[in-house]
Amino acid sequence: MKFYKLKGVRINNILLYILVFFGLFDTARNYTYLPTSFGYLKDISIFLLLILNVDKIKISFGKEEIVGILIIFAFFAFLRGFFFSALNYVEIIVGIIKFFELFILMTLFSSWSKIFTVPYKDIVHFYVYTGTCILIFINIFGYFVPNPIISRYIWNGVLAQGFYSGRITVGQPPIAIYPVIISLLYLVVFNGNRLCIVAYAIALFLSTSNTGIVSVLICIILFLVMKKGKEAYFYVVMFLLGIACIYFFTVKTSQGVYLNDVISIYGSKIIKVLSGKNDVGLDIRSLHGTAAMNELENMLDILIGKGMYGYYSKTNPYRLVENTYTFIYCSIGLIGLSLWLIFFLKILISNFLAYIMYHEDRNLYFFLVTVVILCHMYTLDIPICYTIYFSYALFYVFCSKKGGMNL
Repeated sequence: MKFYKLKGVRINNILLYILVFFGLFDTARNYTYLPTSFGYLKDISIFLLLILNVDKIKISFGKEEIVGILIIFAFFAFLRGFFFSALNYVEIIVGIIKFFELFILMTLFSSWSKIFTVPYKDIVHFYVYTGTCILIFINIFGYFVPNPIISRYIWNGVLAQGFYSGRITVGQPPIAIYPVIISLLYLVVFNGNRLCIVAYAIALFLSTSNTGIVSVLICIILFLVMKKGKEAYFYVVMFLLGIACIYFFTVKTSQGVYLNDVISIYGSKIIKVLSGKNDVGLDIRSLHGTAAMNELENMLDILIGKGMYGYYSKTNPYRLVENTYTFIYCSIGLIGLSLWLIFFLKILISNFLAYIMYHEDRNLYFFLVTVVILCHMYTLDIPICYTIYFSYALFYVFCSKKGGMNL
């Protein structure tokens, strides 16, 4: 197991470390005594970096004109939220800011060598190895051990105590386990550390995150199809063993104090799938999404949306849709959703074709990362999930240039 330490005292580096900290552990704040306002530290850090280094940043949409069009269109479309949303102006402004943070982070990271003194690869390696290991420890320790620092038994007014019982994470499982997924894929593509891969896979299994497990299984299958050679055989065996273990623990095993809740959840999910029943979580998301779309009253609403949280009204009490595609559609309309999908599908297809042509692992890896985020868009509002869009920006720039892996 490798561990990487971060070093450097420059203000830019300190702000970067704050961003990395939240990128790994942001969701765990719900189970600490830290106030909700503590989370704004990451947003302040992003804009401080932007302000302090504006002269070092080169903004150009020459090759990524779709980004410029999306940003300009979204900005004006979001303003409709001030007229339609039942939320106060501060919440609307915060939502707009968070949407653009993905692109700000991409811009900042694109000028990495001009802004930060710490090597890019050191941050990535810290994220993949040290940070992810700490996150797994926090998830397990905070779930099982009552303590005054971070525990699922702490209530800070956001999520009730033990809200995610049976899902061994501290925080919302799909978000709390997301860095583990990204790091797991990194190891699969670049590192090949089998012990670490197995440890990360177990942590993912214990989280019982539907979206996380499904997205990783899809990525493993795609990896096996695209990556030929002896290294693929290990993942074939691991994949089959994983299926066997899940079957054994969820169907055949009824013992084990600590795993009973996990086993019960998996067993319930498997039975529902086999019997054709709907998942409760997806039913709730469908209800929220339908309520949001019902707020689109005319063709203009359909084309450009009702603005940031514009779908939240007296008749629709659901601020979180928990589906990015619906969230984007209701906020910036069919035009905005089309631009959003073009942006991500362009990245997906370009990395796929680049790997087919040149067989560079960085293209394969980011192709898989994009598959993961597209899967999570189905069950989360990605534009307001900092853990997810931070990691996407971090690895997007890291993998985007041929020399990026050595920065």
